[in-house]
Amino acid sequence: MTYKFFTYDQVESSNDEARELFAEQNSGDVVVIAKSQIKGRGRRGRRWYSPPGNLYMTFTKTPPVNPASLGQISLVVGLAVYKVVRGIVGEKGQLALKWPNDVLINKMKVGGILVETEQFPGQEHLTCIIGVGVNFMSSPEMVIFPACSLYEFTKELPDLEDFTRDVLTEFDSLYNIWVNEGFEKIRNEWLIVSYGLGKPVSARAENGFEIYGRFLTLSLDGAVVVCDDSGNEYLVRSSEITYL
Repeated sequence: MTYKFFTYDQVESSNDEARELFAEQNSGDVVVIAKSQIKGRGRRGRRWYSPPGNLYMTFTKTPPVNPASLGQISLVVGLAVYKVVRGIVGEKGQLALKWPNDVLINKMKVGGILVETEQFPGQEHLTCIIGVGVNFMSSPEMVIFPACSLYEFTKELPDLEDFTRDVLTEFDSLYNIWVNEGFEKIRNEWLIVSYGLGKPVSARAENGFEIYGRFLTLSLDGAVVVCDDSGNEYLVRSSEITYL
């Protein structure tokens, strides 16, 4: 694990901090651990509730892959976080991964992932700025999707830095499989613990149409495959999936 660690009591955004540090360091990947954020964000610019007591971490990685494959890295990270949380919660809660970037316990969101990309000067490949937020001690109440915290399932919570290192260890192992062997093994393992597989969903397909059907599977490139009542299959890559 060749990361340079930076820990802060508070930052504007761990993703922004990691982006700046990576550009300044120019000598390897960085990890930012923040105890709180002023302007934390999730996908589509949504505000990420960031009070003290929870985990807000961001790390960088520059995968030597085609840019079209970079969307898969969110699923790789999600699987790593899932494995670490599984080890903490044990049988006290039912864990699942919700496409493309959420970790759930008993159908409630305990963690999320935000992957942003940037081309830094002199680089051949895009760098991923990978933000991970996990509700350790508290969770927001007024949200669209119900949320929870790890503390609701176990009072023996790990140190934030220990948790971060465990996530990075799991991620590095999965990352090596992804980069060297392809996405299929990750995909198959992700599907085993996925939320809503086979269930009714709605989404916007790549052709722009609103579709209704079943969450059939993941495609080999990480898109959701939705099958409607007529047997037609649609790929969903960038839309939100709504579980009906």
